[in-house]
Amino acid sequence: MKTQLSTLCMVTILISCSLDKIEAPSITPSPVACFTAHPQSCEMGCTVTFDASCSKNVIDYKWDFDGDDVFDLIGRDSIVAHTYDVADDYIVKLVVENAAGSNQTSSNVLINSAPPSFELGQIVGNNCSDLPCNIKIETTTENVDSIQWIVTLEDTSYHNNVLSTTFIGNLDLDIAFTNHGTYTVSATAFGADTTITQSSNDVISLVPYTFMGSYDSKIGTNEDRFYLMELDENGDVIVTGWTPDIGSNAWDIGIWRIDNEGQVLNMEQTGGSKVDEPYGLIKSINGDFILSGFIDNPQTKGYVAGFDKSFVEKFNPVIITTYKTVYDLTEDPDGNYVIFGATNSDELELLEVKSNGVIFANPWKFTFAADKKLGYLSDSELLYFEGSFYVMYFERNNSSLYRIPFKASSSTVVSPKIINISRARVLRLMNKKLFVGGSNILFVDLDGSELARNENFSCEGADLALDGNIITISYENSLTLRKVDQELNVLWEKEIGDGIYTNLELAPQDVRVGSDGSIYVCGYYAAEDFTSNGFLLRTDSNGNVLDNFDL
Repeated sequence: MKTQLSTLCMVTILISCSLDKIEAPSITPSPVACFTAHPQSCEMGCTVTFDASCSKNVIDYKWDFDGDDVFDLIGRDSIVAHTYDVADDYIVKLVVENAAGSNQTSSNVLINSAPPSFELGQIVGNNCSDLPCNIKIETTTENVDSIQWIVTLEDTSYHNNVLSTTFIGNLDLDIAFTNHGTYTVSATAFGADTTITQSSNDVISLVPYTFMGSYDSKIGTNEDRFYLMELDENGDVIVTGWTPDIGSNAWDIGIWRIDNEGQVLNMEQTGGSKVDEPYGLIKSINGDFILSGFIDNPQTKGYVAGFDKSFVEKFNPVIITTYKTVYDLTEDPDGNYVIFGATNSDELELLEVKSNGVIFANPWKFTFAADKKLGYLSDSELLYFEGSFYVMYFERNNSSLYRIPFKASSSTVVSPKIINISRARVLRLMNKKLFVGGSNILFVDLDGSELARNENFSCEGADLALDGNIITISYENSLTLRKVDQELNVLWEKEIGDGIYTNLELAPQDVRVGSDGSIYVCGYYAAEDFTSNGFLLRTDSNGNVLDNFDL
């Protein structure tokens, strides 16, 4: 009996111990949704970062970024981002989940419309002479619904109507003008309840083409002569020639800046004390104007001078005492200048000069083995293209064309190409061919081989037209403009003047084609008493001038 009680007691104790170790089942806490948005408000195209790190007990995050009740992103990252490309007031919803269930919260994100932005382009068709004149200004826009254009006539010199035109419509301006004058343009862009106004940096200048000087109404000082010219990017004409050195009975080298109305904006004189003359003029890559020639002080010496866009001297004039003159110059691949001239020992040389006008201590030079004492060396031409210099000058009865690689030594044999043309004075690079003008005109390839020829007229100057054809000038009883094609066939011919100059020589010297296709011609008149005056002429792209044009 005692044993049974003991056993029962032990069983009771074991059951009691076992009951003490039974645990209650675990309960998963419910998730809590929470997030912040940064930024809360921004322009369309921005990216908003959503941070749900403040949420609790989360396994999965479900994001609805645009409030359409469709989840755009599901994952376990608590920090996400979304880009908004459309302006709106969005309700952003976050649903968080775990095994115990889900919870959600929402917040607003305001995406604003981007303000309009635009930039006025370059005026196309400016400086028209013939009316009506179509003008276009293209714009670069963003978030612009429409543009209000205001075109106002500022200069009434050509008529009495004070015109102001306002219209809303196309993003690009396209309007036909029926009156000459100077117009200003402003534009207001509309978009997303925001407006921005801009004024064009350029003006619309619609003026008749006019003769910019005459024997009685002259540019500069009496007895000026214009020889060479270049066109500045703003439409001004840069002309060089000679001009009297007042009070010294001598001539200086002159350089003029002339605007589209024929007004002289700047004029500088440079040179020595006797007779000075320019032979070369280039516009450098950086917009400076570098000229070459000779000065007599009291003996002739080679001369190089440079001016910046404001006609301030770029460097001190270079007097090359070992040279009699510098016929022409160009820029080389190193950004310096290479000049072509005649030395005191009557040799012809190419000589490299630094871009600041200083001659190198050991300059690169190339000396010609040519009959340099014969011919008209003042008509010599120099240009550079793809690693080689092209030098042309008149020698005996024909012209010689040299192709000289840059840095070639004088010991290098460079044979000239004889061009059968009398007194060639024009050498221009056109469409990777060489145009030569003188007693007639011809095209040669880069090795001097003849490609085309026209012997029907002479040529004093030439330039490339905008359509790829060629504008030439000559004097045959009158100033004659011609356009010829790439085969040298005449497309049109315009005579300016009536050929009555029995006591007055008209000498056109150079021609340039402007960015709008207009044609500029410079030169001089010379009377029997050797008095002279420079002239500058502008025509349209077809060689037309006003009916009242009178030489």
